[in-house]
Amino acid sequence: MLILFAVIALAANAKAQHTHQDSVRIKQAKKDARHFKLKRSQLKRFNTEHLPATSDYFSPTMKTSKPDLLKDSVYVQSYKTVAFYNALHQSMAPSFHKILAPPGLSDWQRPKYKSGSQAIAQKDAEKFSLGTDELEKFKSRHYPNTSDYFKPTAKTASDPALLNDSLYVQTFRDEAFYKSLNQRVHPVGHSFIVLGIVVAGLIAVFATLVATADVFR
Repeated sequence: MLILFAVIALAANAKAQHTHQDSVRIKQAKKDARHFKLKRSQLKRFNTEHLPATSDYFSPTMKTSKPDLLKDSVYVQSYKTVAFYNALHQSMAPSFHKILAPPGLSDWQRPKYKSGSQAIAQKDAEKFSLGTDELEKFKSRHYPNTSDYFKPTAKTASDPALLNDSLYVQTFRDEAFYKSLNQRVHPVGHSFIVLGIVVAGLIAVFATLVATADVFR
């Protein structure tokens, strides 16, 4: 009995150490990848081909990481995930047009499917929306498109039989994921920002007209 308890204790200790080591590697990967940025040509390809987080574009290199970490699967996967999100944010960098545009008009460009299960998935995902709590978690924890958050269900699928179609499921996940990226946590706050920009612009135009009128008097 004592031997059994000793074995269990050793196993639990080993598991705890392994978990701690994984945590350390994940933390290091996040630190190393925090300044990741795609070159202009790479960003163009990323936008047109919709490269996934598994792409070699996001792999750590000798310049970004210690050599021994490049062989660590936990570190590499964590680095790629952070790098991928950096690329997404780089691609979706706010412009004046995007700030003014209401949700949906500034969405990251997605391919338009015209037929087949992909077209149905794209149509079904148009109604997808995360709840406030889920959206806040998604924005802060950066869940990937493989998360169950974006999985189609019998309620969201126009035809439940399509839930067995891998192409439909993957397309729905992708569409729901990118739709969530553009979903705002505080849409009312965004409206106030837009209103403030418009008011400030009108004041500036009015001030310019007044100044111009004074000059020609």
